[in-house]
Formats: sequence, C-alpha cells, structure tokens
Amino acid sequence: MRKGTEDRRKCNPAPREDRRFCNVRSAHLRKPAQSITLPVGTPVAIGDGMTNQRQDLNARAFKLAARVFKLFPKLVMAGSGHAYIARQLLRATASVGANLEEGSAASSRRDMVQKYSIALRESREGKYWSRLLATDPAWSSTLEDVIQETSEFAAMLTVSVKKLRLPVGSSQPLKVRGHGRRKSRRLARRRRR
Repeated sequence: MRKGTEDRRKCNPAPREDRRFCNVRSAHLRKPAQSITLPVGTPVAIGDGMTNQRQDLNARAFKLAARVFKLFPKLVMAGSGHAYIARQLLRATASVGANLEEGSAASSRRDMVQKYSIALRESREGKYWSRLLATDPAWSSTLEDVIQETSEFAAMLTVSVKKLRLPVGSSQPLKVRGHGRRKSRRLARRRRR
C-alpha cells in the first residue's frame, strides 16, 4: 500500500470537488453539520444569510435596469444629448445587475470581489448619468427614483466589497494581486547578487 493512503481512507468520501479539503490533519477544523427541525411551511434561509442578501441585490438590480429600460425610449425622443446620456445610463444600470449575477456564481472569493467591485463602479456611473439627466427640469421628478436607487446600490456595494475583501475570520483586507510579485522577485534577485 502506498504511503498516505491510510489517511485518505479515514476521511469520509465526499464529492469530487470537496475532496481537496479532505485530509486527516484538517478534519478537526471542519464544523459539524447542524440539523434543525422546523414546522412545515416555515420559510427557510439556507446558508449564512449572504445568499439571500445577494438574491435581494440581484432582484433590485434587475428592477432598476428594467425601470431605466422603460424610460429609455422616452429619453431618446427628447433629443440627441438626452439619447447619448440615456444610452450610458442604460448600459451602467444593466451592467450592475449583470456583474452581480456573475459575482453570485463566482469561482473564487477574489473573483466575487472583482465582480462586485465592477458593479460598484457601474452603480456610481449610473448615479452620475441619472443626476446629469435630472438637471433637465422636465426629467428631474421622473429620475428621482433612479438616482435614489443608484445611490443605495453604491452604498450597499461599498460595504459588500469591503467585507468581501476581508479574509474569513480576519480584520485585515485581502491583498490585491498586482505588481507585488514582480517587485518581490526583483528584490530577491538583488539580494542574491
């Protein structure tokens, strides 16, 4: 028998994607499954609550994009300047929802942070374009809801991105990959010389 196969056998068989977490040394770190009995018909929140929060954000983003989509033909008819700004507003608000959807199905936490950061930037852009359109008195009352919603998205996504950048169980933000590796390699080469 090969070395290390005894350790693998002690571990409970798991689906293929979960096997990477299955080793004897870290088995004591896993949390035991909890079972709760609820009466039939009780609404259940599965997970830590973040899933439902993400679904709520996704639903709100879709409603916002749909609202702007319905306003779009009216804004285009107002003139060429309005048409340009309306196109930018539609792209920004639709992009918020699209990036939140992609973030919900992200392959890693970093990927989720990236998608949510893009959604944050797009919500700020949508806020800018809606405020610019609202400078026209004919559209200010119509766009109040859009301005309010984009402002709320910017606030919610700012908090979400800050929290997602924190490693699980830590108060230090994740390091964003960038030039750090190159710089550290250069320093290592200098030290070797």
